Amino acid sequence: MPSLAKSLKSLWMVSGVVATFVCLPTLGYAFSPQETPPQAHYTQQTRQKLTIQRAILMALESNAALKAGQYEVHAIEAAGRQLSVAPNPELSVEFEEFAGSGAYSGTDAMQTTLTLSQRLELGNKRGHRQQIASRHNNAAAIQQELRTAQVIRQTRQLYREALVARKQLRQAEKNVTQCLTLINSIEESIRAGKKAALEAQRIMPLQAQAQLRLKAAQTTLKARRQQLCSLWQGREEEMGPLDGSLTDVQRLPDLAEFRARIDQTATVRLARQNQHLEQALFELEQANRFQDVTLSLGIKHDSGTEDQALVAGFSVPLPLFDRNRGAIAAAQHRSSQARQTLLETRQVIWQQLVENHRLTTIAHQEITTFEQQLLPATQSVFDTVTFGYQQGKYSVLDVLDAQGRLIESEDRYLSALADYHRSLTDLEVLFDFDPPGTTAALADSDKE
Repeated sequence: MPSLAKSLKSLWMVSGVVATFVCLPTLGYAFSPQETPPQAHYTQQTRQKLTIQRAILMALESNAALKAGQYEVHAIEAAGRQLSVAPNPELSVEFEEFAGSGAYSGTDAMQTTLTLSQRLELGNKRGHRQQIASRHNNAAAIQQELRTAQVIRQTRQLYREALVARKQLRQAEKNVTQCLTLINSIEESIRAGKKAALEAQRIMPLQAQAQLRLKAAQTTLKARRQQLCSLWQGREEEMGPLDGSLTDVQRLPDLAEFRARIDQTATVRLARQNQHLEQALFELEQANRFQDVTLSLGIKHDSGTEDQALVAGFSVPLPLFDRNRGAIAAAQHRSSQARQTLLETRQVIWQQLVENHRLTTIAHQEITTFEQQLLPATQSVFDTVTFGYQQGKYSVLDVLDAQGRLIESEDRYLSALADYHRSLTDLEVLFDFDPPGTTAALADSDKE
């Protein structure tokens, strides 16, 4: 086992040397911790800080999908108004006994009948159509609410990913600072004759890896900011610094509290509206069994005698062949299907709740452990090994090993933060809530 550990350390040092030669041409262009990233060349005083609430508001105001969805809501409302109107009356004119032969030649014996007819809907069909229109309107409003929730979720997620990228940049800047401090100390020891000149070359892989992480973090942060401002068709250089923190982690309410609110979620409410809609369609098909009656009233004029008389009548279809049984059965099956879909939706929401609650709880526990134990411990080990190396107690491989463990802990910590906020975002949007925050152990400055 000691030989295996020694081999791994040697392999690590060799890979670092290779990374050094790869990065040497670009190291001169890397940003040191004291330098300003490209986006900071814009005057930050003229750019307003971007909070997550302001980002959501800007995204909602400029989202094309929401605007298109609002047109759909208006269209459904207009279609519903059309469904609720009564049928139009019908005016008819009938000419008889003209242009024939004998006494019926010409128009002397022509009879003219003017009739006004009105179809009367039986079975409260109009009332059922009005109910269907109302269900359609409610469902369209909830669908628009879901579109809005999706935009909010996307904005929150991208905003928090940008915060993670900002924290990664700070960690990378700290690692570069540590490397520069160590290299300066080694150079002083070399000038004083305490260490061989080879030591400076052996520690260069540490600097090269830190510079690589710094450049990657800068690129990632810029990309995350670009993705965020694209939600409102903005430009990254015009976007102010993020005014948010990742360390506002909080314990979630118990599952029982969430479960009691499942029926209040937009997804379940939409499924319930669809069930009501299908039930209303079923009731309309049942009402269609009743045949509508058409009443007519008119006046008849005899050109031969110049006499006039009233004409009245009614008509009704005979339900001998079409009794609407197929449409009633189909609507009944769809109503039953909508009922089962509602139950399935509740089940799916519950499963998502359990999974997101589990992931958020685990991530919260990991964050607490890292902040209170692992990060301080690995930082202390690195500081001790670095100081001991300067005193000649440890080798450069020990420094590289301590640095690698510190970087690994920081990466896992940031991954836990990202997982926590990703799951939290899903819960916030699903249940439309903003949980109360409690400050975590480590403070996170809001300055970029």
